[in-house]
Amino acid sequence: MPGSGSPRLAHIEAPVALAAIAPDTDGAERRLNFVSAIDRNYVVPWSAMIDSYRDHNPTLAAHAFIIHYDLTPDDITYLERVCRSVNVELHFIRIPFYPFALFSTRRRKNLRTRKTMSPIAYAKAFIDRFLPADLKRAVLIDADIIIADDMSELLSLQPEHPLAAVTNIPRKHHHQFNSGFILADLDRWREMRISDIAERFLFAYSDSLHSHDQQTLNLIFGARWSKLPLKWNYVEDYHRLRERSTAYSREEITDARERPVVIHYAIGTDKPWLPKSEHPRASLYRAYAQKLSSLRESLSLNDPADAKATNS
Repeated sequence: MPGSGSPRLAHIEAPVALAAIAPDTDGAERRLNFVSAIDRNYVVPWSAMIDSYRDHNPTLAAHAFIIHYDLTPDDITYLERVCRSVNVELHFIRIPFYPFALFSTRRRKNLRTRKTMSPIAYAKAFIDRFLPADLKRAVLIDADIIIADDMSELLSLQPEHPLAAVTNIPRKHHHQFNSGFILADLDRWREMRISDIAERFLFAYSDSLHSHDQQTLNLIFGARWSKLPLKWNYVEDYHRLRERSTAYSREEITDARERPVVIHYAIGTDKPWLPKSEHPRASLYRAYAQKLSSLRESLSLNDPADAKATNS
């Protein structure tokens, strides 16, 4: 438990104006609410993700909420241009850098991924505090994703638990869910006070986590999550490690690989902006990123393709 002198996230509130944003009425049941926590390195990948969504869902309404602490005016201008071009209503939620930064820097020298894991990912565990109070349901989605098919089925899904996700890849921690794509029942998150639990946990134990938001959320929710079909968060390692899979059959893995709805470039060597990306669908991401390149005119952005980033 944190000591009495620890900084407290409970004192960090979402901007008051958010209470009036995107009321969850009047057609909201036919709308997807995307929520992403990104830093500057994922602005360009996020834009490719949202463009791919509209490409495969031309009439399905969507709002997007971006939680961040370091986006510049150029980043914001670019994302606004992109969302106008794809007819997605965009909202920014700016949060302080601290104390989130503390969670990833304390005694993490033993982790190889320390320098490539951004502490903004922890914000996913605080969405019940940061999102508008009248938002009932949200899709938490990472930026290193491309949407490859219709998503309207999500509107009719009624998971038993407050969180629905795909089981993690069949490596270590394969009994957990992958946090790259989550269907969240926000009313139930609020009832459970997930952000309060996350706050207490992270101040006490963040230095012992093997991943950021993923392990945090798995430890909080335990078995209280519903398994989604693999097509909702297909990671290529499921095919590479199909002999190890216990969560999905070979047939399910093959079907998801051939007809994914969500393609997640979750593995470091699969990042599609890397010149030597090992992902068989890397060109799909590159096509979307290139398609939007004209909207970057006169703007200074951190494009991971230019920086040859290896962020995970």
